[in-house]
Amino acid sequence: MKRDIFKFLSGAAAAASFGHIFYAVATLRGTISVPVWRGREWGVGKMLLEAVVYGAIAAGLGHLAWHRDSQLPQTALSMDG
Repeated sequence: MKRDIFKFLSGAAAAASFGHIFYAVATLRGTISVPVWRGREWGVGKMLLEAVVYGAIAAGLGHLAWHRDSQLPQTALSMDG
């Protein structure tokens, strides 16, 4: 895959992480109610755990997008012709 795809996916995962954090904070403040999925309450701890998982995914994809290959030879541009 190209690096641009990894950059895009890294940003999407980071956005999902921040979304889960903001949703957890809003739930703690009482702004919104605790979500119920398939009859079970999805507590703040699970939301924060998901935020950590998405953050780790974003960091991994970001590393793939922005790291330099150590296997490629480093060439310096020469101005003397």
